[in-house]
Amino acid sequence: PVALAPIGMLGMQHPDGEILAAQAAEAFGVPFTLSTMSICSIEDVAEHTSKPFWFQLYVMRDRNFIEKLINFNINFIYSNNSDYLEAYKN
Repeated sequence: PVALAPIGMLGMQHPDGEILAAQAAEAFGVPFTLSTMSICSIEDVAEHTSKPFWFQLYVMRDRNFIEKLINFNINFIYSNNSDYLEAYKN
């Protein structure tokens, strides 16, 4: 299997780095993985792509921050696209 691995702070190389990478992965039919350390938000990447993508979660010391990040992503999945929910459950 092939997937585009998460590249933290890809947006530092180009303002839309994660969006462009996700679009390239989509064009080649491979999954894209958004890093916790991405510059572009999950909402921005989803707005510019049509397929679900993966999210890599770095577990950090600040458990409160991680809990908020997980809850935010779950709420995003539930409120925006059932396809994301199916990808998340699998």
